[in-house]
Amino acid sequence: MYHPIRGWKPTTPPLTASNFEAVCDTHRNVAIHFWAEWNGVDPPFDRAIRKLPSEISALVHFMSCDTDDPQNDSLCKLFAIGTIPSLAIVVNGKFDSLIVGQRSSEELVPELINRFSLPIAKTITDTRQIAKFGKVSRLACVFKWLRSRFWPREH
Repeated sequence: MYHPIRGWKPTTPPLTASNFEAVCDTHRNVAIHFWAEWNGVDPPFDRAIRKLPSEISALVHFMSCDTDDPQNDSLCKLFAIGTIPSLAIVVNGKFDSLIVGQRSSEELVPELINRFSLPIAKTITDTRQIAKFGKVSRLACVFKWLRSRFWPREH
């Protein structure tokens, strides 16, 4: 059971309705963590985002949006936020999809690679890097599939 942490804020930079356009103009891939201080699941979700491999962090710009802040109501409506934590996927300034609910870093890796269509399979192949996220066999299967998708065999 997760408990709220008074005064907690995510480690990712804050996103508001006023800076949303500028962020989307600057970054091709944006993931927005919708959170609230009273939600005890948000701190572990933030830790999962921090534990993502550097290859993903280099290609995706992570931001956070406080759902309790009235100035963010328009963003919450734009992304149809009904449950937190939620991670909104924005590609080229357009809303793509929503990842709803708590995820571990191991679960986020394949979801982010798939939703952003990231060419990560070429860079995350070192078994030691995969092992630091645990569940090597599941991630190895994901990377094997990605390798086949991005490196098709020549006949």
